[in-house]
Amino acid sequence: MTDVWKDWEDEGTLSTDRLKPSEVKEILCAAEGWKMTYKGIDFYFQFNDGGYVISDTDESILENKVEDGYHLDFKGADKVFLTLENAGALKYLTEGSEETLVITAYTNQKITAKGEVNGVAMDLTPVTSVEIKKNDDAKKAAIVARNKALFLSKVQTELYNGVIRDANGKFIAHYAISGANNESIKISVLENRVLTHYERTLTIGADDENGTFNFDAVTLNGSSVKQILYRFDNSAMSTDTKLSVGPNKDARGFFTGSSYKTYVISKNNSKGDAKEELWQELSWKSVGDIELSDRDVRPLVLCPGSEDAVWYTFFDANWTVKTEFDRIYFTKSKGYMPYGGADRIAEVEQKLTKFFAGWFHADGLYVVQETNGGVAYLYFVSPTTSNWFKLQK
Repeated sequence: MTDVWKDWEDEGTLSTDRLKPSEVKEILCAAEGWKMTYKGIDFYFQFNDGGYVISDTDESILENKVEDGYHLDFKGADKVFLTLENAGALKYLTEGSEETLVITAYTNQKITAKGEVNGVAMDLTPVTSVEIKKNDDAKKAAIVARNKALFLSKVQTELYNGVIRDANGKFIAHYAISGANNESIKISVLENRVLTHYERTLTIGADDENGTFNFDAVTLNGSSVKQILYRFDNSAMSTDTKLSVGPNKDARGFFTGSSYKTYVISKNNSKGDAKEELWQELSWKSVGDIELSDRDVRPLVLCPGSEDAVWYTFFDANWTVKTEFDRIYFTKSKGYMPYGGADRIAEVEQKLTKFFAGWFHADGLYVVQETNGGVAYLYFVSPTTSNWFKLQK
């Protein structure tokens, strides 16, 4: 960074004992660090002769260090201006922030200054690297404690259930955290069309950058995964193998909300997918598409028949929800045929016994959204059995 004063600091008729930016810079860079107490907060600065300064605060402000530029200037014989670009760590103040300090006296033991805007004393005194490290350690410990408390709060409200996806956004696994102290995690992995549940002891941690879920290894997408990370700066989540992770708090609301439109599953028409034994039941030539209708009660609509005639059979979802934000429960009731015709209810139930048993299982289903290749899908994944369903819009 260019010091604009260098070419003309010694020009003019000012006295030889005037205040000089070059002398201030030499003093600033010679010390291991500087401390300033302002607004009841201790600020720390480390200057280098390349024009950059690292600034930080004490534990009163739990924000990260700032590294930015600084420059010096002068006006007349008795003032040198020290400007911190973007105010350095002073930017964290809610009021009274300053970018420029007006220096009126300096030695290697004290720099006397006031804020250019507020005119309040902002004197600097030298500190050792040991003192700076002590502040760093204390502040980091406070940040970690704060972050862990915030992270635990988010686990309770937003992050306790989530979805793991590959680089293309394809669903790989669902996780669910449980226990009075969040001590358990279940990871339900869908691989090669087989759903497998892995129960692991969970340890929740945090540092100054990430919150973490830590557990014994589970193989996901061909790699061993032991950790899910949550970044505090942007709320992004990933596994330690860089798979994408996200909370699953919106999927069920989409399905039960007004924006939902009918999805279908059909082996004969190659729409969606399911666990193999359920998928084989859908080989029944008469069934065609099975609709998960957007009617208010979200019925399954099946139309068994032939090219000459079909008969609409409805099985209402009777859906309910409990505490988990992405889990839904369907309760089977007697099927009905709102448009009349030959009674096909018993035939449908007999042909699709396993399909209905999985769909209306007492343990419910997790709802997961996916968009792949421009096509929208909804997964319904059992939390306790190997059943799963993939429906296509």
